[in-house]
Amino acid sequence: MIADHTKLSRSMAALTAKKRVPAAPAADSALVGKLQTLKGQQFDEAYVEQVGVEAHQRAVDLFQQQSQSGTDPQLKAAAARALPIIQHHLEMAKQLAGTMKGASS
Repeated sequence: MIADHTKLSRSMAALTAKKRVPAAPAADSALVGKLQTLKGQQFDEAYVEQVGVEAHQRAVDLFQQQSQSGTDPQLKAAAARALPIIQHHLEMAKQLAGTMKGASS
């Protein structure tokens, strides 16, 4: 997953710089602040749910929207190429979240 994120980040950064698309906002400071207050199992569960599942779901939604109705052909194609990878990450995050919930029951 890390290798995929690194590769995607580099390719999207290069493309968006070329297209002069504004940079994506930094990590949600409220989420980072919340995660910093947690430890152990509570941190693990919150991280998997909020960063793993919720963030990947938002990414899937954005990339799906861009791949279907984007107006720039290169950005639209890049989103379409990245979408299956992000969808796979979302499924992995959901599986991990389910496993963690089952283990804590």
